[in-house]
Amino acid sequence: MPADLSGATTNTPDADIDRLAVRGSLIAYLGTTDAATSSSYKMLKLHNAKSGTTDSWHIGFSANTNNTNGTGYQELVQLRTKKTATGTVFAIASDASGTMTDRLRVLQNGNIAIGLDTAVEKLAVNGRVKATGFVTDASSFPDYVFAPSYKLRSIDALAGFVQEHHKLPGMPSEKEVLSKGLNLAEVSVSTLEKVEELSLYIIQLNDRIKQLEAKLAAAAQ
Repeated sequence: MPADLSGATTNTPDADIDRLAVRGSLIAYLGTTDAATSSSYKMLKLHNAKSGTTDSWHIGFSANTNNTNGTGYQELVQLRTKKTATGTVFAIASDASGTMTDRLRVLQNGNIAIGLDTAVEKLAVNGRVKATGFVTDASSFPDYVFAPSYKLRSIDALAGFVQEHHKLPGMPSEKEVLSKGLNLAEVSVSTLEKVEELSLYIIQLNDRIKQLEAKLAAAAQ
């Protein structure tokens, strides 16, 4: 058997017998006849790589990608831990044109990054997210707009605010959104607040229309 091979083997490696090989570089292969050659059947790989600046450990999963014996086996997915500039991370990586690329990272602080190297929030995703539902906590809900004590801006005051600030009261500005992102929970609550205020404006206008109609009807008699 090869000099750097040990485990469940025979003196002459046999494809029907040898299923475990361990190399001196702390690499173990399962489902293989020869861990020292590139043409072996490396179905599962346990790898411990250490250097002066980086420690990494990974479990690699392989599959036969071109239906040939030996050379068709390629490592496609890795579960790995490694040190980075921001601390130790756990990652799920997959093959991208011959290079293992992290697809998901769990950072040392518990934050999760998908398609990104790091995450400031608990979950950061580089790409679109699809879900059947989304629930967020809220500290308030704008039904307070319909309370008798609510102070609704006059139309003239609203027009003055918009002319000066170029946005609605209580809504983030374009500059804030571009620099900090869009807080969906806050904007959803603020948007509903504006809808309810619009409802009050419509009710007020309807009352004024009715009053004018009544005056016109009285004048016509």
